[in-house]
Amino acid sequence: MKKILFINNYDCLTPYKQHVMPGHHQFGMEFLNEDPDYEVYYYFCKIFPKNSKEYYLKEFFQFLKLYILSFKFDIVYDALGCEQRYFGFLNRFHMFKPYYMLVFHHPPFEKRLKYCKYDHIIFECEYYYKKMCRMFPTQADKMSLCVWGPDLSFYPQIDLNFDEPILISNGRTNRDHNLLVDAATYAKVHTVIVSDEKHIPSNFTDDNQYVEICKQNVLNDKKMVELLCKCSIMVIPTFPSEELLGPIGNTSFCDATALGMPCIVASNTLMAENVMKFKLGLVYNVGDLNDLTEKITYCIEHPDTLKEMSRNIKKFGRENDSLKFAMVVKNIVDSFN
Repeated sequence: MKKILFINNYDCLTPYKQHVMPGHHQFGMEFLNEDPDYEVYYYFCKIFPKNSKEYYLKEFFQFLKLYILSFKFDIVYDALGCEQRYFGFLNRFHMFKPYYMLVFHHPPFEKRLKYCKYDHIIFECEYYYKKMCRMFPTQADKMSLCVWGPDLSFYPQIDLNFDEPILISNGRTNRDHNLLVDAATYAKVHTVIVSDEKHIPSNFTDDNQYVEICKQNVLNDKKMVELLCKCSIMVIPTFPSEELLGPIGNTSFCDATALGMPCIVASNTLMAENVMKFKLGLVYNVGDLNDLTEKITYCIEHPDTLKEMSRNIKKFGRENDSLKFAMVVKNIVDSFN
């Protein structure tokens, strides 16, 4: 039996057992945890505010606790790269006992690969996977590419309404919702923006006929899916950046692939590559109001194209679901002697 220490920065186990969170938030552990050949221990790191005076002290003690704990396990699987700087550096100098595998999310990755040692890395984006394989060819055999896909059992199988489509943006991190408010207003399309009190777009007014703010201060995936089923098109609007972003929008994209929702995504998102390649929706130039408005208008005026995109993205979700991701993780785990 292999003992695995699974690290994440939020509790993805308790809500999963309560059936209010999909299993893909466990990055493959939802299947290995039920397999008698593996013993999985979950550890959820705390995120400390960097402006706190005690930030480095709290970070150090959390690292120290995890480091001591790691000696009891055969494998440490860091799903969000919480301790990649420290464990990777220690691993380089043979000061880390278990195998160390992780998912690489937020670029840049070059320094981490140059100064740290990882026993295996999973990339979610083909662009960065190929780039790092070229830059570090001697480590390419320790890199894998896999789409982070949805737990399909969590989502109902329904037919969405594309004759009177409703747009929705259900993410909070790095979302350019001000741009979406303007684009939806110009296109005159019913649009739902999910937000908490702190992140309501500054240009939204209560008399807006087209944009609706759905306030959700406490995350609840079950209620979110109920809302998504009333909508038709997923919009993932992000702020401009010089390089492709990390996994910003991935959770929304998982929702879309599970439900068959065509996507309108910013050009600097990781999923833009697959959206274009597999015709899962449309990609707009990030930060460009006119282009986003045009893409929204095109979708509304072409319901047959939307239906085709819906079939494509539903197929993409079935072919890249959480079970496939789990099998990649399982194969990596089994490769460690």
